[in-house]
Amino acid sequence: MNSLIKNNYDSKSMLGVGIAAGLGLASLYKISRMLTREKWVKVGTVDKLFIYPFKGGKHIEIPMGDFGPMGLKAGVFSDRVFMIINEQNRYCNVKAFPKLALVEANYQEGRFEFSSPESEEKLIIDNDDLIFEESRIVPAKVLEYDINLLWLNPKYDSWFQNLLKTGSQSMIKIKFQLYTYCLILQMKM
Repeated sequence: MNSLIKNNYDSKSMLGVGIAAGLGLASLYKISRMLTREKWVKVGTVDKLFIYPFKGGKHIEIPMGDFGPMGLKAGVFSDRVFMIINEQNRYCNVKAFPKLALVEANYQEGRFEFSSPESEEKLIIDNDDLIFEESRIVPAKVLEYDINLLWLNPKYDSWFQNLLKTGSQSMIKIKFQLYTYCLILQMKM
């Protein structure tokens, strides 16, 4: 009988010690989370949401979007996936080509198209030109980031040359990464 009481007493002691240790660890965890947790402050509400398919071009208002590893995406468009690079394969902005601000990207009848009030014709991208081929990879730089681009097709050059009044050779390239297309126009200046 004495050993039964002793075993029962030891079990209760061990259970008590376990509960106390668990509560202590839970309290320490809660305190550490409170000390390191970022404080969120409401700064406003979103009235409108825009996506810019062509970097430096016109925006598209969207009712909602998904945020992923490549940024904001809405339907077939991802934010700032179309852009222009220069002869050194570096990104060019609206400061270099102000007429880029007039370029509007759309998706009509299953194809990407570009338009501008400065051009009478729309530029329509054939879906076949969006197919990835490793042989078309070209390294480029956007800000301080190195990226790989895929050359799209030279048949689109004249539309951008006429729009931007470069009069020089150019190539359109397309970056394909995680289901995201990135149209690149290389301008030789």
